[in-house]
Amino acid sequence: MLAHLLFILPSLLLLIALAWICVAWGNAAVVSGIIYGIKSAVAAIVLQVAHCIDSPH
Repeated sequence: MLAHLLFILPSLLLLIALAWICVAWGNAAVVSGIIYGIKSAVAAIVLQVAHCIDSPH
């Protein structure tokens, strides 16, 4: 149980922090650029994982 909590907690805290920053300063150009970059990075990671799952080993 503790291992599950310690596995999920860091990503949860990061998500809460990013959501708070987006709500507080979402209209600022710097924050918008950072969020745009994070979205692109997440899309690239998802595509890479999908490619790895699809390719034979």
